[in-house]
Amino acid sequence: MSRKKAIKLIFIISGLFLIFDGIFAGLTANFTMGVIFEIIIGIICQGIALLRIKRTFKYIAAAGVAVIFCCCASVCLYGVNDTADYNEKVLIVLGAGVNGKTPTASLVKRLDTAAEYLEKNKEAYVIVSGGKGPQEDVTEAEAMSDYLLSKGIAEERIIKEDKATSTYENFLYSKKIIEERFKDVSVASVTNDFHIYRSKTIAQLAGIDTATLHAKTPMSGRISMYLRELAAIVKLWIFKC
Repeated sequence: MSRKKAIKLIFIISGLFLIFDGIFAGLTANFTMGVIFEIIIGIICQGIALLRIKRTFKYIAAAGVAVIFCCCASVCLYGVNDTADYNEKVLIVLGAGVNGKTPTASLVKRLDTAAEYLEKNKEAYVIVSGGKGPQEDVTEAEAMSDYLLSKGIAEERIIKEDKATSTYENFLYSKKIIEERFKDVSVASVTNDFHIYRSKTIAQLAGIDTATLHAKTPMSGRISMYLRELAAIVKLWIFKC
């Protein structure tokens, strides 16, 4: 097979994978901006391979796709480097959506990671932070608290912050709780690996110096989550929110 045909085949296979993975993620979860971006990139890959367009445009499109995936890889590598030392007094778990009363797959990963941390650090308290969304029967904080209780975490160690509707509010409202109940304590926060960079940056904007602890991202929808996160990071850089 010639080099040209091999490159064409790579783009065809990559494009089909992104399109079908995006559609699957949309049907099994929600058609978020990340899912839409994934499908669009898949279509662009198909166009690079199959359409008769000027070579310059193909190179530009291919370079754009490469840059996006390099950025995703950078976010991933940053996210898996934990800075928590398991001696923190307070652990914040960031909310990630609830289906009815059941935590989503991403939130379950965060809660399992939090439960492991709390088993190792018996002196730590945990703030479960998240309000109630339009398709949720209970607040994210309530669902998270119930999940941790089912994992054997003592109720007196769980503090519910049930007003936050964004990552910034997660940290802002958690900061108020920490200032009211504790004094000069170290803090760690748990979120999925794709979200670590942005959450760390937002925590600083909210006035919290937090160590980080990553939870793995579910395989289903992983690509779309990273693509959506890239868009959110760009927004954060521009608008500081």
